[in-house]
Amino acid sequence: MFWLRIKQFLSRPLSVLLWLLLLILGLGVGGTIWWLVGPGRRPWLELLKDKEGVIMGVRVDPQRIPRAVLDQLPSPGDDTPVRDKAEIQALAERHGLYQSWKINPHLTFEDWVIDYWSKQGRPAWDLELQFLSRRLVLEAAERGGVRIPYPGDLSRWAERVYPVLLKRAQEK
Repeated sequence: MFWLRIKQFLSRPLSVLLWLLLLILGLGVGGTIWWLVGPGRRPWLELLKDKEGVIMGVRVDPQRIPRAVLDQLPSPGDDTPVRDKAEIQALAERHGLYQSWKINPHLTFEDWVIDYWSKQGRPAWDLELQFLSRRLVLEAAERGGVRIPYPGDLSRWAERVYPVLLKRAQEK
């Protein structure tokens, strides 16, 4: 990861000028490494926000997914579609999607959301992974004070987390 960032850094002409500036300022190689790596460790799931605190991106580091999250990944298996609203509601409750969020209270699951998922005809393991992705994005938003304006935005950003979790679930 570190060498990839150096390669990306040096592939941009402006970055080479920035490195020269850092060198002239006396920060040299050590300052450049600090700038590349950054202070402290980044979380495995990071939401990027604009000046108003609204989500504008998601950064996922698949190599740093915590064991607690990996333990929650379902095993892909039976592809029988789940259409029972009570079963879908139980899955959503298990993943904490009915709780009220401080930063994004409007993203609490409601009956119309359960209706939507019941019409999708997805298997239970896929629903669990979808709901886990949404919960993880909502938790990261709470930690970072990031606002997610609409339910569609939550879906859009959770779709960036879903394939990473799916790949790890398939590796289990």
